[in-house]
Amino acid sequence: MAANNIIRHSSKQAFMDCPMKYHLRYVKNIETPTTSKALQFGSAVHEALDCIYRNILTIQKHPTADVQLLEHDFAKDARHAIRNYAEKIEAEIMAEEENDPFVNTEQAIAQLDEQTNLAMGVVAHYCEQKLPQDIAQYEVLDIEGKLQAPILTPDGTRAKAYYSGTYDLIVREKRTGLVWLMEHKTTAMGVQDMLNEYLGQHQHVGYLWLVEYNMKRDPEYAAKIGKKPVGVIYNIIRKKVPSQPHTIQCKKCKGSGDIAGEPCETCNGTGIGGISKKACDTTPQVFADFIEKHEHLHDDEYGKERYQELVSANTMDRFFARGKTFVTEQTMANWMQDTYAIHRLIGKMLKGNSRFYRNYKNCSQFGSMCQMKQYCEDPDMTAGSK
Repeated sequence: MAANNIIRHSSKQAFMDCPMKYHLRYVKNIETPTTSKALQFGSAVHEALDCIYRNILTIQKHPTADVQLLEHDFAKDARHAIRNYAEKIEAEIMAEEENDPFVNTEQAIAQLDEQTNLAMGVVAHYCEQKLPQDIAQYEVLDIEGKLQAPILTPDGTRAKAYYSGTYDLIVREKRTGLVWLMEHKTTAMGVQDMLNEYLGQHQHVGYLWLVEYNMKRDPEYAAKIGKKPVGVIYNIIRKKVPSQPHTIQCKKCKGSGDIAGEPCETCNGTGIGGISKKACDTTPQVFADFIEKHEHLHDDEYGKERYQELVSANTMDRFFARGKTFVTEQTMANWMQDTYAIHRLIGKMLKGNSRFYRNYKNCSQFGSMCQMKQYCEDPDMTAGSK
């Protein structure tokens, strides 16, 4: 099938970023590296969340769903999914070593362990702090929907190309009855900044088009979703686990937790004398839970003061952000028009009527992060482009 017969968000975005990048990835079929830290972390979190919401979807069908949803250990499900992911990637790393003796297997596996352990911590925090709200507010309707639909011309006829994509999940808001797409994204950046960036993109418009088109033509799928989704909910998850508060040593037992082999009465054997004034990247809830766990810290004056500072400073959660965006029919029509125009332009370039060119502006700004950079100066790879 020709390179432009199937358009996905990733291929469309690659072309919009740099036609040369599209040429290398989707015409020359050069695979991008799959072992980056960001990809390993994001994939591990995605596997865990997919497992969690798939299990919620299953439990919802049971007569005692309300009780089971409260009692089920979703964090355990997540850990199992992440371990399975890590084992799969480790097998790929070992297979790569057999083909390339210069691969640093020990370093690659250490990196994988680092990212999967971080993913477990992040997902555990999500299960504890955010998942209960989702269970209370939303009903899961579908998971990992892989859909395809024809691209339409401006006069509404079908072009000789399809748009394809996979959404994370579709949910129904219990209070309003509105149906939404829900997408999970991870970031090392500020979660609010990343949320604003995603809300300004049109990836979700393509997914909504796919859902709407398939609901019109597949009665079974339409019955499962019920109502047409009104928009998308983005969940932005930070690539970091909130830290525990910094503490100071108990002066009586000097932090050892015991005096002459007996638990210290002042710190209850914890060795913790109080809350440190050192800055801590955490959330008010994690901070409060830590204080609650240690009875002798309940009256810690600086702990109370620091907690109030965190509450005041954390009007916006620094570890998780959620935002909704409604999509109008006009927005969807504009998206389809742009998608068709890009399909036509790629077709002209493939026929040789135009050439794939390099976006030098993007190269100067983001070239160091482009995974195709090493191929741009290879004449054999860039033949048919400029």
